[in-house]
Amino acid sequence: MMIKRFLGGLCGVAVALSFFGATAGTKAPFINENSDDTSVISTEFMKAGPAPHIPNKGIEVKFNGTKEIHPSEFRASYTEVNYKSLRGETSSVSVDKGTIVLKADEGVNLELSVVEYYSGSVVFREEAEHVISYECGSLMKPNVPYYVEANIHFVANDFFDDALVLSVDETGNLYFVESPVYKYNVEQFSNLKDTDSYLKGCLIPERDMECDNEDIIRISNEICDGARTDYEKVDKIYSYIVDNMYYDYDQAYDYRAPYEDDALSLLRRNIAVCEGFSNVFVALCRVQGIPACETFGSGYGYDELWSLNMANVNSSNHAWVAVFVGGEWLIMDPTWDNMNEYYMGKSTLNESTRNFVFIPMESFSFTHIYFNADTSHAMKRSGECGPDSTFEIDKYGVCTIYGSGSVCLPDEVDDFFMLVFDEDSDITEIADEAFVNCDLLNYVILPDGVEKIGEYAFYHCENLEYVYIPDTVYSIGKDAFWVCDKLAYIEIPDGADVGKDAFNMCPRLVLSVQEEDQVDMSTYNIDIAQLIVRE
Repeated sequence: MMIKRFLGGLCGVAVALSFFGATAGTKAPFINENSDDTSVISTEFMKAGPAPHIPNKGIEVKFNGTKEIHPSEFRASYTEVNYKSLRGETSSVSVDKGTIVLKADEGVNLELSVVEYYSGSVVFREEAEHVISYECGSLMKPNVPYYVEANIHFVANDFFDDALVLSVDETGNLYFVESPVYKYNVEQFSNLKDTDSYLKGCLIPERDMECDNEDIIRISNEICDGARTDYEKVDKIYSYIVDNMYYDYDQAYDYRAPYEDDALSLLRRNIAVCEGFSNVFVALCRVQGIPACETFGSGYGYDELWSLNMANVNSSNHAWVAVFVGGEWLIMDPTWDNMNEYYMGKSTLNESTRNFVFIPMESFSFTHIYFNADTSHAMKRSGECGPDSTFEIDKYGVCTIYGSGSVCLPDEVDDFFMLVFDEDSDITEIADEAFVNCDLLNYVILPDGVEKIGEYAFYHCENLEYVYIPDTVYSIGKDAFWVCDKLAYIEIPDGADVGKDAFNMCPRLVLSVQEEDQVDMSTYNIDIAQLIVRE
């Protein structure tokens, strides 16, 4: 229990998510000097991957600054939590009146404990095969939180879950306490569909997940040799990553350097951070015809969700995966099961775990906030993107903007490769957060007539290499191109006002300006590659 809780703590106190929140998700803590509370260690992490600046719509802000849990305020509607092993074996923990029951398939050994949240005192601890049933409601204090610790020894893998919270009411009936973000996570996760067209889209090659590469195909086939079912293939792929790859602490701490996170490069190095682990997993699964995708959100220690002010949680600090197997989408977090370390050029091999394999949403929601999935295969669609503007994405991933005035794509629209403007359009403003987290976007030529680029307009477009800014632009908002770490060249028009941190964390950027002080880089955490002052 202590090992996993410590790991959870390393993966996210995240008190001030606005600083470096765009590249989070590893295990390496650092002091956030920009935090309002400099006494707090922030464990936001570098080099994890896209971090959409996402409004936390749907999250109930009931808890904002205390670690105290008030179970009755979060009494869960569910009475059973279900588990699945890497080979499809099943187990469940449930409550009925004053009794808690942990059961599994025949031949599966079980351990079950209930521990008081504040004192750590053990209410009971039992071991048995197949089923454990214990009447413990009478031994517990009403509306006080308790941890459930379920250790399930599947044939395929051991699974240890100590995230669930339990309580009992005044009548002696047990009830689960749901995470404050459980309903939000369920709603967000439901965006992963099981239609044929959607699943086919989760099998195609994507940038950094090059499942059509000959070397990746060979490696995937070697890893999955002898596997007969999708469960067995997923087992072998996941085990390869958590047993043989190493978490890159050197890269996590050296956040000033650009990071190559394509699956092939990482497989050759066997060293990665969370987005890299996810890219490798997805690419290897897709080779085998198993739909998989990378997902993003925030990771926290077990106690931390209760002490967060959710109004401040608007960017991700972690990446993990979802895989479609057995007719359903299931969650896995290879980073948190990988214990191997690469630090100061030295590799250290440690024993991996399987505690985040097919983890149920009820438990997952005590350590993760799920924002979105990188299902960035192009889907034909169209819609409004401003009061007088519309967009249309074709099957080739080209997004065309029509109309006039301001443009800002809906939050969920990021699955396109090219951005073009209709020749009859009259767009004058790229609004705040217009193209946030459009990971596949490679280059942009803004049309003449655009006057303003808003705040966070191209925030963390990780593959954006070139942007043409017309002379008509007079304002570029703060953080407009923050963490576009592949951005190579931009020429800022004469007289244009450039906001704070507009090009922060763009280490490859060559920036052409009218005057040296046109861009204030005094607050930049990562310098641009070169500043050219035009004559």
